[in-house]
Amino acid sequence: MAELLTRSSGRLRCIFVTVLWGDWHRNMFLDANLPTMLAPGNLPALFVGVDCEYLIYTTEQDAALMMQNAAFRRLNSLMTVSLKLFRPSKTMHPVALQTEIWQEATAHARSRASFVLFMPPDVAWATAALRRCGPRWERASVRFSCRIPASSAKQSCPFSLNVFLTMGTRPRPFRRRT
Repeated sequence: MAELLTRSSGRLRCIFVTVLWGDWHRNMFLDANLPTMLAPGNLPALFVGVDCEYLIYTTEQDAALMMQNAAFRRLNSLMTVSLKLFRPSKTMHPVALQTEIWQEATAHARSRASFVLFMPPDVAWATAALRRCGPRWERASVRFSCRIPASSAKQSCPFSLNVFLTMGTRPRPFRRRT
């Protein structure tokens, strides 16, 4: 299965996708998500066997502020990063906006025969979490689960990140076992 998701070089491909807007999510992405993702055991270790690309969907104002951030510039030096802009008025309907973006990103990943990882902007990565993904992707058996604070309830709630295999005509989600 994973052999269909490799370049001629034999390397797997993954497209990371984040949707964010506003001060809180932008700052969480820049101050928590990126620094932990860029830690030595995470993205740098994943690059050993996986070609990565990052699509960030955001507003023009947030994109301008992100480009000034050192962690964002480091990410951009390590992989192809594309900022996909949308109008702030689209955030009035966040579910519709994210659904549209996820469909677009899935089609993009499918066209590149890549895994796609939909990543919330407010996730902090454990040490070596991404290093462990490459071998699992080779077996096409990735499942992520983590506990994140529920912003309104101020308590912890379970949350799963889905990694999609984008082979064939429809993605196949891997979900956390309950």
